Amino acid sequence: MSSIRTNAKLLLLAQGLGLALALIFDMLLSRTLGKEMRGLYAVVFSSATLIAATFGLSLHTSLSWAAATGRARGPSLTGLTLSALLLGSVLAEAAYGLLFVLAPSLVWNHVFSSQEGPEAAKLVAFLIPCVLADSLGQAALNGADEIGLMALQRVAYATLRVTAALVLFALLGLRFGGIVALFLLIGLEQLLVPNLLLKQAMRGLSFRGVSPLLRRCLGYSLKRHVGTVSMILSGRIAVLMVNGLVGLGAAGVYAVATALAETAALVNTVIFQASLHRIGAADEPTARKLTEQGARMSVLLMLLLSAVAIPVVWIGVPIFWGKGFGKAAPLFAILMVGYVLMGTNPIAIYFGVHRSQPLVATLFAVIGPMVGLPSLYFLTRAFGVTGAAWAATLGYTAVAGTMVTWYRVQTGTPIGRVLLPKRKDLAMLAEEVVRTLKALRR
Repeated sequence: MSSIRTNAKLLLLAQGLGLALALIFDMLLSRTLGKEMRGLYAVVFSSATLIAATFGLSLHTSLSWAAATGRARGPSLTGLTLSALLLGSVLAEAAYGLLFVLAPSLVWNHVFSSQEGPEAAKLVAFLIPCVLADSLGQAALNGADEIGLMALQRVAYATLRVTAALVLFALLGLRFGGIVALFLLIGLEQLLVPNLLLKQAMRGLSFRGVSPLLRRCLGYSLKRHVGTVSMILSGRIAVLMVNGLVGLGAAGVYAVATALAETAALVNTVIFQASLHRIGAADEPTARKLTEQGARMSVLLMLLLSAVAIPVVWIGVPIFWGKGFGKAAPLFAILMVGYVLMGTNPIAIYFGVHRSQPLVATLFAVIGPMVGLPSLYFLTRAFGVTGAAWAATLGYTAVAGTMVTWYRVQTGTPIGRVLLPKRKDLAMLAEEVVRTLKALRR
């Protein structure tokens, strides 16, 4: 557990700094562009992410699995990652092109219906391989337990984006041209940075033996694909649904609320990433212990964080983002309910990576959109953007409930051991806080 704590602290420090810079970037973007252009920005990125996830075959899940279990290592992991990027990009771009042929009214009337729609559609095509490169590179680094490089990547991303936004908006103004230039820079960053870091970490690039390994990874990822797409749908399609049913301005407000909630959910992300390699490679008793402790600590920390973050966001959003985004604060509070419960995510590592049961992890992920997507449509139509936030929370609650119940059935572990913090968890948290404060004073 000590190695997980060390990795978690490193990730928390780096990603905390990265997300602080990302919030500055989002604040700058929102204040300068306004609700509608902020909504367009979110629609472009959400569209690229959905296309890449749906037709890129979820190969990032198999890269984490292959690296964490030792099936791919060294230069061959770099070659496997680039091969997966090429395969996923070709399939996703082909599917995106077919979408315009088979469903043009859906594309132009509901997704890219604004004046800048044609340019936005082109940006999505450019961003698809960039999004894939980012997810594949991160997955490979995470599976190989290269936590330091992952942390470096997060900080580099955020620093470049804030700097680029300041420079580009100063040079090109607040017109759509400034957003286009910003997208191009962000895309190149996503395309190059993770793969260069991976090549450095794996000490080279080799395609020897990659072909059979890619086939095995493809078989694994296809079993995870439905679940992976389902989870991304739950998180990203809400922006598109709000845009189509309520309007681009409401989509901008919802995007700010989501960005704030994802920032607050850093705890879940850090513990999940720090645990992946350790749980995947551990023996059965140790894997269970790490899974249960990771879930309890995530839920506990998210509860504590929510108690502080909700009032801070309620006061801060109108001041820093602008009064037009004030409704993002109550949306943030609603979304945090679901993110607290998603602290149970280490259970997905236990079944998906440690036990090599991708179909079980798929089951967990599918539950979310089965509950969330119908709720999203009906609640958004009835209650607008507030209904969309409640729908997302319902989906996350369903996923968390399914994971905990399945873990209980398969292992016989009482649910309280996964959800309710123990005295030693509180003692461990206090110890880490004291240790970190002492380190900062030196």
